[in-house]
Amino acid sequence: MVSEKFRYQLRQEVEQWQAEGLINQQLYETITHRYQFSALETSARNRFVMILLGLGSVLLGLAVITFVAANWQVWSRGVRVVLLLSLFVGVNTTRIPILSSSQSQFESSVLVRAQDCNLTRSQ
Repeated sequence: MVSEKFRYQLRQEVEQWQAEGLINQQLYETITHRYQFSALETSARNRFVMILLGLGSVLLGLAVITFVAANWQVWSRGVRVVLLLSLFVGVNTTRIPILSSSQSQFESSVLVRAQDCNLTRSQ
């Protein structure tokens, strides 16, 4: 796929060519359709929204970490245990799909290594 920077520059050039009379309307529309100039603004807007969502998520995560760190000594042992258990369950139930395959391979290799150590010690 052609990069967005190239498409943006090409759109400017094609508009200039049409204004100068170097290409006709039909060729302009063909190039516009082929390189999807209409989708440039949409993709830029979507990228901006994703950047804002990512930044907001990072800031929200930092706020939660700061809140927990500030109140850790004040909370009772039961509250801390419930918080840690809920964090443990939450992280394990919402695994990232990309990491799950490599993580399961890692878990398998750890289990195989543990079995290997047990077999070596028992002999």
